[in-house]
Order: sequence, then structure tokens, then C-alpha cells
Amino acid sequence: MVTIHVGPAPSPTTFTIHKSNLCARIPYFSAMFNDSFSEATTLTAHLPSDDLSAFDVLMEWVSSCNRRILRDMVSVTDSEGRQTAS
Repeated sequence: MVTIHVGPAPSPTTFTIHKSNLCARIPYFSAMFNDSFSEATTLTAHLPSDDLSAFDVLMEWVSSCNRRILRDMVSVTDSEGRQTAS
């Protein structure tokens, strides 16, 4: 298991997720938790600038047994509210 703190201090939201699932799905986290970064030793990451809602959807996708593609999980709109992806 790895722990990822998302959002600014002093009260980020904490996600705990299986390292193997996370690293298998997202190369960024594979490098973070398996290479020579400090996160590989502590099994903890801090992402203070990441959007909590977006990260929550990403973690749902990572941990889901249903391997549907990510774009099926969210609606993307432009600055004027028009849907740009589905």
C-alpha cells in the first residue's frame, strides 16, 4: 500500500491504494514508488497542487475492476461549459 496526500496543507486529503495496481496503470507513479525517489522508501507522496476531484476519479479508475477507459468516467467541458470529450 502507498499513501498519497492530495491538496494543500494543513489538511490534504489522504488516499491509500495498492502500490501494484497504481504502478501497473500509471508509469508516473511506477517511477515515483519504484525508482530512487524518496517516495520509494517512505511509500508516501505529497501532491499539494493537484485537483482533488480529478485525483479522486483517477484513483477510482486505478482501483476499479471494471477497466473501462477513463474518458467514460467523466465529462470534460471547455471554459464556456460545452462538452469537449466523452
